[in-house]
Amino acid sequence: MKINIQILAICLLLPVIGWSQSKELLERAKAGDVEAEVQAAHAYSANHNWKKAAEWYEKAERQGNAEAAYQLGIEYWLGMLPQTRGLLRIPQPDVNYNVGMARIHILKAAMAGYGPACGWMGYYYEKGYAVIQPDAVTTSSGDMRVSPSYGGGVSAHGSTREETRFGSGPDYAEAILWYRKAAEQNDAISEYSLGRFYEQGLGVKQNPTLALSWYKRAAGHGNADARTRYELLSEEMSTPK
Repeated sequence: MKINIQILAICLLLPVIGWSQSKELLERAKAGDVEAEVQAAHAYSANHNWKKAAEWYEKAERQGNAEAAYQLGIEYWLGMLPQTRGLLRIPQPDVNYNVGMARIHILKAAMAGYGPACGWMGYYYEKGYAVIQPDAVTTSSGDMRVSPSYGGGVSAHGSTREETRFGSGPDYAEAILWYRKAAEQNDAISEYSLGRFYEQGLGVKQNPTLALSWYKRAAGHGNADARTRYELLSEEMSTPK
C-alpha cells in the first residue's frame, strides 16, 4: 500500500498542533516561508522527532534564521541526531554527541546576535571545550539527559558524550565577552553567569557589589539560582567580619 508522505508528515505533527494547523503549516513551510519552517521544526522537536526537526531547522538556517541555527546546534550538543555513514547517510544505532558541529551552527547564530547562542558560546569558553578531541574523557549519561545550562531540550536514550578541554583550560576573558552580549538581551543564565564571574573573580577583578547587581538582574528575569545566590551573598556582605 502506497503511503501518502504529506499525510504521514501531518500525522507526525498531530499530537502537537492538530490536523488543520499541521496541514497549513507544512504547506507554508514547503513554500519557503522561513517562519513556518521554524515552527514546523519546533513542532517536530516537541514530538521528539529530532531528525525531521533538524531538516526544517537546516532549511531555515540556510535562509539566515539565527534561531534555527541555534536549535540545530543544540540538537548536536544534546546528542539528538544519530550518526550516519556512507553516501546514503544510513543512520547508525548509537547517538552522536558532536560539540564541533554544535559550535559551527551555534556560532553562526551568535554572530547574528541571537541571545541564547551568545550565552552558549560563553558557556563553551567557560568550560574550555575543544572542537578537536585529542584526549577525550568519555562519560555516560542516564536514560535522559538535559543540557547543563543551554538548550533546554532532552536527549535520546543512553547517549554517550565526549568532553574535551583546551590544554590551557577555560578562556574566561572570551567567555565574559559572550555572556555580556547575551546579557544585553536579558538572557537570565548569562546574567547569572556574570554574577558568578564577578563574585569569584573569573577573568575579571573580584567585585561582590557587581556580582550582586548581576544576580539581582538575573533573579528579576526568573533565574532561581541567581535569587538564592543574591540572598546568600547579601547576607554574607552584611555580616560583620
